Amino acid sequence: MNQKENWIQGTLNTIDTIKRADISPELADRLSKISFAGGKVISIRPVIKWAIAASIVLLAGINIITILRYNSPMKSGQSENNPVYTEYFSYLNTL
Repeated sequence: MNQKENWIQGTLNTIDTIKRADISPELADRLSKISFAGGKVISIRPVIKWAIAASIVLLAGINIITILRYNSPMKSGQSENNPVYTEYFSYLNTL
């Protein structure tokens, strides 16, 4: 075998010499006392669940209505009658 194959074989042989690390008995005892399966169960009352669901639906509905009204074309004269529009864009009248 050449030098490269010897190096590869030596590297593969090091796997046989690797040993698993031992843990201390105290750590093993502490790990055995931890309960992984028995998690704390939190229950939410149905009234709160329905209130959360209703608020999400209401928020989504308001957003959809706002998007639809924002994307709809303005009727002629609608912007001039809006006081917020006229006040906000009043600086354009001086141009």
